[in-house]
Amino acid sequence: MKRSSKTIMLAGQGGVRAMTNLLIAAYLSRQLSEVELGTYRQVLLPSATLLPVLVLGLPTTLLFFVSKNRESSKNIWLNNTALLSLIGALYAAGLLFGGYHLVTYAFGNPAMAPFLWAAVIIGFVEIATASFQQCLFATDRYRESALLSMAFSIGTFLAVLFAFRSSGTLASVLAAQTAILLVFLPLRLWRMYAATEGESGRISRSELRTQLTHGADLGLATIFGILHKQLDKLIVAVIANPLQYAIFSNGAREVPFVGIVQGAVTNVILPEMTRDFEEGRIREAHELWKRATLKVSSILFPLTAILAVLSEDIVVLVFSEKYRAAGPIFMIYCLVLPARSISYGSVCIAAGRNDLVRRGAGIGFITNLVLSMLLVYAFGPIGAAIATAVTICFVLVPWYLVKIQNLFSTSVAALLPWGDLLLPAVGSFSLAAVLGMARLLFV
Repeated sequence: MKRSSKTIMLAGQGGVRAMTNLLIAAYLSRQLSEVELGTYRQVLLPSATLLPVLVLGLPTTLLFFVSKNRESSKNIWLNNTALLSLIGALYAAGLLFGGYHLVTYAFGNPAMAPFLWAAVIIGFVEIATASFQQCLFATDRYRESALLSMAFSIGTFLAVLFAFRSSGTLASVLAAQTAILLVFLPLRLWRMYAATEGESGRISRSELRTQLTHGADLGLATIFGILHKQLDKLIVAVIANPLQYAIFSNGAREVPFVGIVQGAVTNVILPEMTRDFEEGRIREAHELWKRATLKVSSILFPLTAILAVLSEDIVVLVFSEKYRAAGPIFMIYCLVLPARSISYGSVCIAAGRNDLVRRGAGIGFITNLVLSMLLVYAFGPIGAAIATAVTICFVLVPWYLVKIQNLFSTSVAALLPWGDLLLPAVGSFSLAAVLGMARLLFV
């Protein structure tokens, strides 16, 4: 399958997932009170934060090993799934035996307590099947991955809509999401088994140890990376009440289209760059990375202009007038989008330098933590958004560019197609100026 076809399929499945998540958020924002919405988000926050941490980079490990060794992929998958299932069981047990009470206490919201069952089931199933997409990517089943992902996303949206319209309670919404996950659990396991090759395999200590060692290295980077990504929400969830958290969380969200484009491109080029680095084709890997960066930037630069200028109007349109205060928060996150044009971690992983991903994530987390504490104290919840933006643009981007320059054995001037990037940057700035003037004159 051509690289462009793979990218389109991955973008399509990501688009459906992002759109259904946005529709669910918009619908619940209108139907639930601000306090109920804050409670709902807080119930899901532990699994959203801890899941990428607990899986220890094992999904990426499966993608890496299966891409290099397709004939033994069934054995790799079996051991990978065994590790993830064990981690999921430990996570569920931790919540059941005291962990959830600690979360409820930390967030200062006793209303979360009745929904322990949802947090346990959702967490276990998502961890156990965390390698699903990577398994299908590694075996070139992009079409199947896209179709199953879209079916799951649409099914979740319809289930939530039906459940709330039937009973109108938060419990019914969580029950619907849990039920869809349980329905898709055996389907995902079956399709992963069918996609892999070789003998049925067996769980072995050596294979478990190999994957755990590789995954733990990436996992350390993931821990810092996810904490850095979720730090703003965690801090606001702790210091603010459910009403304030509901407003902040509606503004502090990634534009769905961004993750779709970048994720699709990264998942397509990572296996190719891995093979290029392994076979010594550094120049080819560099050219592939530059082309991917240019294509993503040609989309994200103008998108930044539109979203930043219209941020407040978009928040009101999607979440209703009662969340207008989330507009400035959303605008700050929109201004970070150009930095997302570059896929930093994929180069490091492809080059076998997982330590750079770990170190970069650690630097980002520590910087964000310090800045968040200072800026939240000075400006309130919006300070957490400012801290995240400053950390990404002025700390992580320069640090990664210097490291990637060394991996490609090139200069900063030749690292990226700076001249080609200038055109969409200037065009986007002009577009923002025109939109801003039009908004002042006609709105």
